[in-house]
Amino acid sequence: LFETLFRVGQDAWLYCFYTDSNGEMLQLLPNPFQESDPNANFYAGGRVHLYPDPERLPRPDPFDIVINDDTVGTEVFQCMATSRDVTNELPEELRGTTMEPVPQRYAFRLRQIFEDLIDVRVAQASVTVTVLP
Repeated sequence: LFETLFRVGQDAWLYCFYTDSNGEMLQLLPNPFQESDPNANFYAGGRVHLYPDPERLPRPDPFDIVINDDTVGTEVFQCMATSRDVTNELPEELRGTTMEPVPQRYAFRLRQIFEDLIDVRVAQASVTVTVLP
């Protein structure tokens, strides 16, 4: 299972992505398993959070993330934190409505897409994951 602990310095909306060693990117946050919670990607600042969190309030994260050895090598988990909800300003393919891979035209310029948004502060963090056979 893949779990991560993180802290945001202030209230933020997170948009998280996982890129496997083959270069395929999936959006993990928000995602279609959280459609019933419009604030699923909101995290309060100043405290440590677990993702995914089966005990998260007001609604638990209803999924696990499993990394297997189908892809072996260096992979990346990255998140963009925004100062407000920008979901509706993102391209449809980055709104977390599907578990299909993010199209390469967006994956290659993900950071730029977020930085081009108007009237929002954006921060990025990433973690390298090494998958062994």
